[in-house]
Amino acid sequence: MGLLDNVKDMAEKATGQDFDQYLDKLPEGLTDVFDADFMKENTQFSDITSFFSEGGFSVDKLADVKNLPLDALNKFVGEKTNFGDWPAMLQSAASKFLK
Repeated sequence: MGLLDNVKDMAEKATGQDFDQYLDKLPEGLTDVFDADFMKENTQFSDITSFFSEGGFSVDKLADVKNLPLDALNKFVGEKTNFGDWPAMLQSAASKFLK
């Protein structure tokens, strides 16, 4: 099961919505979903760009995340954020954004 499948399963359980409809509501821009307030409250970083850069991940838009190694991303998220893994972080940010 890949990253997108994990996120899809988690998002559908958390929202009760079809994943494609859920994801379609999110913008491509990372800073839109992971705004400065979210990052400061939940991570050791002031912005999502610094977060990915520090982790050694090359990400320009939300769709790029699906190409990252899930194990490495989950480990980094677990070490540097209030979340246990990437799907939990994404779900939290997306839920906040969609409210």
